[in-house]
Amino acid sequence: MRSSASISVDLQFLFAVGAFATTTKVIPPTPGIGATTAEFYSGESKFFDGPKLDFVNGTSFDWWYFDAVSSDGLYQLTITFFNTVATTLGFGTAFPSTNFVSFTAYFPNGTEYQQFDFAGPAIVTDGPFGIEGNWTGTGFTFTGSADLSYYQIQINSPALGIQGSVVFDSVCLLYP
Repeated sequence: MRSSASISVDLQFLFAVGAFATTTKVIPPTPGIGATTAEFYSGESKFFDGPKLDFVNGTSFDWWYFDAVSSDGLYQLTITFFNTVATTLGFGTAFPSTNFVSFTAYFPNGTEYQQFDFAGPAIVTDGPFGIEGNWTGTGFTFTGSADLSYYQIQINSPALGIQGSVVFDSVCLLYP
């Protein structure tokens, strides 16, 4: 027979585990059919930076966009993690996956280096401790803190000849 004290402890444990629950979404590399449901306002979800679509169709998109400019303003870098049919956003051709990463660098001499890498499933985990994104097969991943003050992009893409990391460390508070 269980005492009332042990039931209370069990319920407190279940509540604590539920309070720290994360959501993992596996986004397939092909579009779904039918109408998608989108979250349009940051206040609709308890986690600001998680996926905003229930699935990607031929007219919808979700993305995680990161850009940086060097302190002297001469270098620029943009890395975007996409879930979309490429032609939905105006890319001139269809891509082999709805999950892809765009890497673009601009240099002081006016040149631009842009590459795309195409993923299998994209795996996004979001919760009270932050977010993790993995565009499988590309070597591109990102993590971010729950308060949006810190993000890190890891790149290990032999296919594109790119390796390294980018760290974003906020200098001000975000008010979504």
